[in-house]
Amino acid sequence: MSNILEYKGYHSTVSFSDEDGMLIGSVIGIKDSLNFHGFSIPEIEQSFHDCIDGYLEMCHQIDQEMETINLKELDSKRRPPMMYPFLTLTDATEIVHSEMRPDGTVKVYVEKPDEKDCFHHATCILPGYTWQDIFGFDSSDISRYEDIIRSTAHLILQFSQEGGFDSAAGF
Repeated sequence: MSNILEYKGYHSTVSFSDEDGMLIGSVIGIKDSLNFHGFSIPEIEQSFHDCIDGYLEMCHQIDQEMETINLKELDSKRRPPMMYPFLTLTDATEIVHSEMRPDGTVKVYVEKPDEKDCFHHATCILPGYTWQDIFGFDSSDISRYEDIIRSTAHLILQFSQEGGFDSAAGF
């Protein structure tokens, strides 16, 4: 299997997480962030298909097209931000963060698998704790995640400048 999957004209990368013992995929070439997981090749392929189908259905319901980007035309100033794994909660919620942007902000992405919707997700911009792109979470979920992010923001901000947790000096 190649580490690139294709379905309905959309593409993803797939990598293996030794720590979690699972395959992790990310859809590339779109403006939103879509990720999926699986424990086997057939499972990751099905998860990718379900993720694309679910996202296309959601776009249809809100009467919006999936916005694609031409990866070949991106220059280094407009490349999608690198996202670094930060924390996995016991309910399989993943919290990842971007590198620090030139304006000093960091994008923190929260994603939780959902049987019906594929994934629930939200983005919190540090240091202002501004929430955006909330899908599937209610206010109590966001409050819980904000408490977690606030309690670890000093680490997220530090790691965002050092290439993520694995690259951070002294950890």
